Amino acid sequence: MGLMTRIADKTGALGSVVSAMGCAACFPALASFGAAIGLGFLSQYEG
Repeated sequence: MGLMTRIADKTGALGSVVSAMGCAACFPALASFGAAIGLGFLSQYEG
């Protein structure tokens, strides 16, 4: 794999974890962890 492919893969994985932390209805355990580290600002983007 090339350098760009590896970077894009890691960025996508990190983005999915961050978005799961912001969705309290979908992933309650991750949402409580996200609230503890200050991801409450993502609540405006919830559906």
